[in-house]
Amino acid sequence: MAPFLAQDHTTAQLAIVFGCVALALAAAGLFGVLSYGIALRTGEIAVRIALGAQPGRVIAMVLRETIGLVIAGLALGAGLSYTASTLINSRLYGVASQDPLTMALATGLLLLVVLKRRLLAGAQGVESGPHDGAASRMNAWASPALA
Repeated sequence: MAPFLAQDHTTAQLAIVFGCVALALAAAGLFGVLSYGIALRTGEIAVRIALGAQPGRVIAMVLRETIGLVIAGLALGAGLSYTASTLINSRLYGVASQDPLTMALATGLLLLVVLKRRLLAGAQGVESGPHDGAASRMNAWASPALA
């Protein structure tokens, strides 16, 4: 009986490792997409600050615009993960397919990544002046990748 349990134990450990790798890749991808979105808006944020916008309000604007997308993504992800967990329920023995703690931890990690990136991006945009925003636009246009 021990060899059968050892195989199940190894399979469970591999599933945990692959799940953690998938979560890390999702967090890294989300961070990259958010960074790209902020890089496109650096000039706009700098111009808003140059025209007299309050830095706190600019950061709040950036966060507000992100919240809708995050809520939609989390709702879609939760629905898909619930559907997928019901499909694999027949393969699980003695384990709940919809573990609320695991779902909460994964969602919390992704929310933490979003908030950290958006707060950093808002602070970077507030700290940069209008000249920095214009210079970053000019550098993007003169990029050899675009030529």
